[in-house]
Amino acid sequence: MDILLGGLKPQTIDLCTVDTISSFANIPYYYYYANDADKSDFMPSELLRESLFATLLDFPILVGHLVMTGDGRAKVVVDKGNLNAPEFIESQSDVHFRTLQAAKFAWSALPDGVATVSSMTTASAGGVIKFVNVHVVRLRENSGVVIFASVPHYVVDGVGYCEFINRWAEVCRWMRAGEAPEKLPAYQGTFSRNILSTLLPDSCKALDDLTRELFTTSGLLSKWLAWISPRTRGTVLRTAASLTSIEGHVFYLSARGLAALHALTSEHLSNGERITDNDILTALISMSVAQSEAECSQDA
Repeated sequence: MDILLGGLKPQTIDLCTVDTISSFANIPYYYYYANDADKSDFMPSELLRESLFATLLDFPILVGHLVMTGDGRAKVVVDKGNLNAPEFIESQSDVHFRTLQAAKFAWSALPDGVATVSSMTTASAGGVIKFVNVHVVRLRENSGVVIFASVPHYVVDGVGYCEFINRWAEVCRWMRAGEAPEKLPAYQGTFSRNILSTLLPDSCKALDDLTRELFTTSGLLSKWLAWISPRTRGTVLRTAASLTSIEGHVFYLSARGLAALHALTSEHLSNGERITDNDILTALISMSVAQSEAECSQDA
């Protein structure tokens, strides 16, 4: 925590309309790590915690507080005297890593209580919307670790989430090697939403019909949801979601499979173009959703 307090700068970050549209959802992921070498100090708690705080220096938006502006918009206020500290908890499980592996990492095999927040962005027990929720679950016989990490869509999109997690891993490896985090090459990033309109080519600024409708169609429900506080909005949407029938699915893609997809796509890239792991995973998810929608339309 001292690392964070020592280098953090107070600031206010205005959120945009796009942030507000997706603000009701969290971005939660599970990460699985096997202790194949049977190390007694496998992924030590202090290292995970301190590297997380060091990473947050590069992502100050994640330790700010959400403040509504009164017109349905929001901003994030970062104040060293009133930090929105991340939730970092740790627990021990009697589930072995082999059990998760044999189940192909299905949700049903996960230890109870791994996810500390729901898919909807709601306030914590203290009444504050946390921007980082981390739960480290140590598996039976020190066989491995499961890390649950969630960030609200209020503050980052999928790419920003992956940037944060990858930076945390980078800082953690750096500190594990005995290096001071301040000596790590500086993170190059910005949280200004204005950069989107500044750098977006004119050819990409035209809105498709669906997006235009989302931005311009108004109703009593949308106005009310924009008017109420984020905490109340989260409670309402979580309750509404609990009344619907939602079926979840887990997709497992091995590192070898991901590398093979990279090799296939690289043949069709121009010089300088780059496709990230997140790009490939997002494309696969989008294909699955599209196929599901097509099947539902045929059944109807």
